[in-house]
Amino acid sequence: MKQNRICFLAAAAAVLLGTAACNKVKEKEFDPTDPAIYTVTVQPDGSVFQAEGEEFVFNFNAPDYWFVSSPVDWLEFEPESGKPGDVTLRVRAKQNIKGERNALVTVNAKKQRGKFSVSQNAWPYYHEWALYGTIGGGASDQDLAMEDQADQLVWKRGGIPFHFGETFQFRMTGDDSVVLGLDAGLTLNPDGTYTGALVKGGDPVAFPIEGYWDVTLDVEHWTMTAELTGRYPWTMVGTINGGSWDQDVDMGDMGRQLVWESTKVPFHKGEEFKFRREKNNAVNLGIDGEFAPVEGEVDTFVANLKQDGDNIALPLEGYWTLRLDVEAATLTATRTEEFPRVHEGVIWESDGTGGPVSWSSQYRLALDGKDGNNEAMATLPEVVWNKLKTQTCYLVVEATNPQIRITTGWWGAQYGSDFMPGNERLKDNGDGTFTLKLDLADDPAFGEAIDVQHFLITGDRFTPIGIYPENTWENDGTHGAIAWSSQYRFGLEGRDGNKECITTFPETIWNKLKGETFYVDVEATNPQIRITTGWWSTDWTGGDFMPGNERLKDNGDGTFTLTVNLTGDPILDLVDVQHLLLTGDRYTPLRIRCNW
Repeated sequence: MKQNRICFLAAAAAVLLGTAACNKVKEKEFDPTDPAIYTVTVQPDGSVFQAEGEEFVFNFNAPDYWFVSSPVDWLEFEPESGKPGDVTLRVRAKQNIKGERNALVTVNAKKQRGKFSVSQNAWPYYHEWALYGTIGGGASDQDLAMEDQADQLVWKRGGIPFHFGETFQFRMTGDDSVVLGLDAGLTLNPDGTYTGALVKGGDPVAFPIEGYWDVTLDVEHWTMTAELTGRYPWTMVGTINGGSWDQDVDMGDMGRQLVWESTKVPFHKGEEFKFRREKNNAVNLGIDGEFAPVEGEVDTFVANLKQDGDNIALPLEGYWTLRLDVEAATLTATRTEEFPRVHEGVIWESDGTGGPVSWSSQYRLALDGKDGNNEAMATLPEVVWNKLKTQTCYLVVEATNPQIRITTGWWGAQYGSDFMPGNERLKDNGDGTFTLKLDLADDPAFGEAIDVQHFLITGDRFTPIGIYPENTWENDGTHGAIAWSSQYRFGLEGRDGNKECITTFPETIWNKLKGETFYVDVEATNPQIRITTGWWSTDWTGGDFMPGNERLKDNGDGTFTLTVNLTGDPILDLVDVQHLLLTGDRYTPLRIRCNW
């Protein structure tokens, strides 16, 4: 817009008179008090613009070439000049963010003029603004207050929770007279924010992503800016990872693609879990169908999910990476590591890295899933942990004069007093080792304490070798009675290529069975027991054992115990390869017990 167009009048006169001279006609050449000068009539006069800005149309007849001028900068004209004749002049007032204002507009045509006055209302929005709608858990008649950003023209509200289906607009707090909504959709900017132009009565706003948003309203420019500051957290809930159905396990947010991930998640048979949002069951995902292996990937499976689906159980035990794609409603699960093998006959065995004990705390054992600070040297599956707590077990140490203390990782509760040579529970094996007999079931308070405080072997002058249960093997009930059959086959770990054995033992236990006395408990009334190889090639002692044999004891409760010592028998040269087999007739093996 040009505020003074007198030069244009001179140029127009030059065209009419055919002269190249530019004779500037200045405002002062006209006497504003001379009514004869103002002969051009402009209609209407005295128009009032709204503060938001709007456009009015004015009409006049120009006697000559003309231009329009005004001393203010908040008016715009279309056109700004023209030829003689009937003229339609469009005048637009910019938005008024201040107080009430007035202006005189002049139409200049050679020595004749027209004039008209306009005014604009005062800015009406100098008070609080709010979000108005169902966003943030509100109802359509509730305001969500915004904060003034110090100039009363920019307002902001941070951390607003948004769920799909919710919408909002802007309004002056508690006032429906001015409600602002979108003029068009939201625009995603390179920096990840969203912007939108606003108009009176515009469309309600809905965000494209659920989560927490910061919203800024610029009343001066009638725009809004929104930024996603955090998405709703997804967690796992269930018995997985040592949790329960009222404890959530956090997952890692992988970004805007609505993918969440957890790594090194331990899963044991019998455990179950689901996913849920905001630690609330209102939105939860369970399995829809079965897991399917992913072609070309090792131990990787995928499953579809759905709202209120079934509890999820992973296909294999071990440590897993779980990737939840909320948008696709799928779970991709990859087993990254198997659990350390739980050996029959072993509670725990040292790997040699712990070194000797000297009132130190390195030999700390914990129940799997209860080692939050990673203090334990090893964690034990529940089935093994329960054996330690409920069965007779033996701690074997290397020493000449040990002082052994069994306590908790907090040095709180203690099992018995310190054990030293001469104590009835501590046996000198005569080979540089001692064996301490443990019956933790006799001290329930100690057993309860170690669930939380861990199990600690400390004291002085010894190095732990391992903890072994009295029952080296126990029948889990999946194999029944023997009738000259071969199912009760036992082998050395790593020597069972055809997977024929009911179980395999680590070398420590296998050597114990080969070199020392062990016991076989069976359920029977009139058993015939044969100890042979898996190839039925050589029998121990060359004969079967039946009631009346001095090695077979009738316990009088429907069970018998066979005392076995393979030392010096030809079977020893064969069992490493041919396995050890319990066969015969009319009995069911219950357990194998070692004499530690």
